[in-house]
This record gives sequence, C-alpha cells and structure tokens, in this order.
Amino acid sequence: MSDLTELREALAGEQTQAAWNRVEALLDGMGSLLGTALGYVREHADDWPSLHRLTRWRRLVSLDPGDPLLDLVVGVDCQRARLDSDDVDAIVGAAGFRQLRYFNLTESDTELVHLWRLLEVAPASLRCLILNRNPLGDTAANYIPEHLRLTDLWMDGCALSGFGVAAICANLAITNLTTLHLGDNAVGTEGASALCGCPLLGGLRILSMQGADLGPQAADLLSFAPYLHNLMVLDVRRNPLGPRGLDALRLGPAFRNTRILHD
Repeated sequence: MSDLTELREALAGEQTQAAWNRVEALLDGMGSLLGTALGYVREHADDWPSLHRLTRWRRLVSLDPGDPLLDLVVGVDCQRARLDSDDVDAIVGAAGFRQLRYFNLTESDTELVHLWRLLEVAPASLRCLILNRNPLGDTAANYIPEHLRLTDLWMDGCALSGFGVAAICANLAITNLTTLHLGDNAVGTEGASALCGCPLLGGLRILSMQGADLGPQAADLLSFAPYLHNLMVLDVRRNPLGPRGLDALRLGPAFRNTRILHD
C-alpha cells in the first residue's frame, strides 16, 4: 500500500520522472513479460512522448476525473471488445479520452453504428488508430473523422476494395500519415492507382499491403508513384506480383531507397 501511496504522491506533485522511476522499481523482478512490456513503452517513447501507459477501456472509465493516473493514460485498448451505447458514452465521457494518442479497436465486436459514434468524437490528439479486422467495407473512410491528423493508420482486413482505398486517399485525416496498413483487402489495381495519385501520402514511410490482390499492373503503377518516394518499407508479401511485378517495383524510380518485402 505504501508503494502505491508514494506513486500517487509523486504524480500529484507532478514529479513525473520520479513516478516513472517508482513504476520501474515496482516492476523490477515481476517477470520477463512485464519487462518486455516496459521495454516496448520505452522503445516507442520517441514516437509518442506521452505514451507512459496503455490501458483497457474499462480501466479508463473507472478512473476518477481527478485521478493523477489519468495523466499517464494516452493509449486505450478496445481490442475484441463488444461495446454498446452505454459503453461508448462512458468512454467518451471519461476525462482521459480527451488526451488519447493511441486507440486500438482491432476486431471489435461492436455494432458499426456504435463504432462510428465513438470515432466521430475522437480527440484531435489521436495519432495512431488501429481498425484491423472490422467489416467496414468501402465506407471505411466515413469512420475516420477529417479533424484528425493521424500518423499511423492500420486497416488490415477491413473488406476494402480499390474504391474504398480511393475514399481513404481523399480523407484529410491522412495528411500527416507515416504508417499505413492495408493488408488483406482487395486493393488491386484501382487502389494502387489511388495511392499513386494521392499527394497527402508524401510523408509516408511504411506501407504494408500484404495479401492485397496486387498484380503486375498494380506494380507498374506503384513503381512510378510520384508521392511515395519517401517510403522506407514497402510490404507486398502474399500478392500475385510474379517476376515482372517484382522487377517493376525494384527497378522503378519510386522505390530506389525503399526496402521491399516480398515472398
């Protein structure tokens, strides 16, 4: 109990580093799993300077608005959560919701109308949005509010076609995007064309399109993409590119400084 009291006092006095040191001391010796989790947070500190704590959504809504621990909660995990209207109200009403930077909604067992409500009021501070394996279809862009300025967007397995990818490419929320995941969607040639013609993606560093129905024609388009020249990693594994498609990606001008991951 005294350990928790000391931690709260440190937080109340805005001695953030002292509090963090206390957390490390408490975690020391509690097993390799917690040590790995702590290392993950430390590793990503440069990407999300305020990311000191990831929490399940029930933990977020249980905290008192005046609890100093809220200052450390900037990432919320709703993975595989079944949220109803009351749950959405509770999350949106939680004090910590206003400062979120990371939101994981992977494989959410939530009706799309509730998911839309939750994302419609997502705070402008949000930088990483993970929507993997939600059946959003080609209306997926409607679930990404344009007031956001995301840096990371994960939409693997969201039942997108090329039309849906084109709609995302027209969404201002991707203006500052550095990481985009579109794997296990039917991106195809139409989607590749939309990505090539999207000036909002000029800052993209990582583009993952595993199993995205990309053939040689899509590769030809991507290899001359004028706005994807800053890519550091292009992941095109599990696509029917064939030797011609791979050669196009390797030899085209767009990806001369890009690491291409392929089968």
